[in-house]
Amino acid sequence: MTFTGILMVTLLVVVLVLALALLAGSLALLVTAGDSRIGNHSGLRQSLHELDRQWRVERWVYRHHRVFGLLVVMIALSCIWQLSHLQFFTASAVTEPWALLAWLLAGGQVVNLIIGVLIITRPSLLKPLEDLSNRWHRITAFDAGRRLPARLRALLLFVVALVVALTSGWLLLRQFAV
Repeated sequence: MTFTGILMVTLLVVVLVLALALLAGSLALLVTAGDSRIGNHSGLRQSLHELDRQWRVERWVYRHHRVFGLLVVMIALSCIWQLSHLQFFTASAVTEPWALLAWLLAGGQVVNLIIGVLIITRPSLLKPLEDLSNRWHRITAFDAGRRLPARLRALLLFVVALVVALTSGWLLLRQFAV
């Protein structure tokens, strides 16, 4: 299988798994939405609330920064090693359509390698990036959807997840049929 085939199958599997998870979640919301017997302290609502809260892992990462940084460096080196075996550095591969994607992946792994070394040596240098990524963003365009009834929102989410799951599953089967 070629690089593009592997990349396509991986992408389709990820999309299919995410769509199936969204399908299960939207089905659970569809079943429980608008049910007056289910209070704010039900198991499902509690679990969904846990997903909506901010998770702070900085203390654990800073306490074990050498192990975490070494893990990032090892993964980046592994990806660079695997990309180097694809022969996209040759002159004939530059004209291939996947060459740009391979170069972007290699560049991203070099950035990961640098970040991993920074985490090992001086994790405090990444503090501005951490502060920027920890901001809680509120997107106002999606707030209009909150005015819809709960069952309608769950139904819309279910339909979208079903379409994405069926489409990615069909494309995945078609990829193996070729």
